[in-house]
Amino acid sequence: MMPVPRCPKKPPARIGDAIRKLGRLWATSEESPYIEPATKTAWNSLLREWSDDSSIPLLVRRNSTVCGSLVGHISGRKVVPSDDSPAQWACGLAFCGKVPTLREIRDGFAKDAIPGGFAHKVRQKGRHDRHDTLGSHSIIRAGWKLCHIRPVVLGTCSSLQQANITDLKEAFFRFLSPSNYFLLPKKWAGIGETADFIAGFLEGIQTRADHTDAPVLQESTQEKAQAPKRLPTSEEVRSAIPPDCAAGYFTYRLAFDAAVIERLKPKDKFCVVTENGIYAMTKRQFYEKFSDVVKTRRYRIEQFYAYSATPQKARQFRVSSP
Repeated sequence: MMPVPRCPKKPPARIGDAIRKLGRLWATSEESPYIEPATKTAWNSLLREWSDDSSIPLLVRRNSTVCGSLVGHISGRKVVPSDDSPAQWACGLAFCGKVPTLREIRDGFAKDAIPGGFAHKVRQKGRHDRHDTLGSHSIIRAGWKLCHIRPVVLGTCSSLQQANITDLKEAFFRFLSPSNYFLLPKKWAGIGETADFIAGFLEGIQTRADHTDAPVLQESTQEKAQAPKRLPTSEEVRSAIPPDCAAGYFTYRLAFDAAVIERLKPKDKFCVVTENGIYAMTKRQFYEKFSDVVKTRRYRIEQFYAYSATPQKARQFRVSSP
C-alpha cells in the first residue's frame, strides 16, 4: 500500500499565478457585488466614532471564546467576542445603502438587536450576555461567502481582558469595515481567503475603484506576474514592527492603509512591512510627503492605496531592507 505523498511546501508557481488572476478577474467582474463608495465612507466614519465611544462594546472576531458574551477589558471597555455574524450584519446593511447612526448602534445593543453569533451552541446555553443571532441578516442565504482582505482575528494569545486596547480597536475596525471585505459565490468559498486570491483581488479592485464600470481587466500578454509569496502571520508582522511605531501592517508592495493611518495622531509613527523592506513615518510626514496619495479616490474611498513600484520619495523612510 502506497503511503500518502507529502504536500509540497511550495505549490507550483503557475497554480498560484492562476489563482491570483482569478482574484483580479473577480474584482473587476460586473457580477462581483459592489458597495457604493459613499456608503463605504459613511460606514468607516461610523466605525471610527464607534471605536472611540467607550460606552459602546467593541465586536471582535474570536470564536474560541463564548460568542455573544460580554467581556470586561482592563481599560473598562466592554468587548463582545463573536464569529463572523456581526460582519455579515454590517455587510447586509451596507449593500442596502443603510448606515446606522451611533445612537442607533447604542440602542441596538440596549435592545439586543445586534447579532453576536450565527446560532448559540447547546454547550454554551445560558452563558451569553447577547442573545440575538444572525438569522435573517445572513448573506449565506443569498448564496454568498464574506471574505476578509486583511486579517480580522485578533492576532494575540492574550486574553481579551488583557489585550492591547489599540489592537482591539484595529481588529474591530477591520472586522466590520466594508473596505476590508468582498463577497464571493458560496461554492467558491474555499479559495476566497487564500493569499494568492486576495493579492489578485487587491490589484483588480484598484482599477475598479477609479473605473467602476470598467470591463474585466485584460492582462497584457507580456505581463509576467511573479509567484506570490506566503502571507505572513499576524505574529510575524508584529515582531517586524519597530518598537517606536504605534501601528503597522503588511502589504506585498508599499501601500497606505487609511483604516490604520487615519486613527493615528499627527506625531504617531506607523510602519508598512513589505517584501522589499520596512517603511516607517509619522502621520504628519505621510500627509506632507504623500499629499498626492491622500487626495486620491483610492485612499479616500477604498481606504487603500498601493504603488506598483516604490517611488523615490519613499526611500528616505525605509528603515529596514529585505
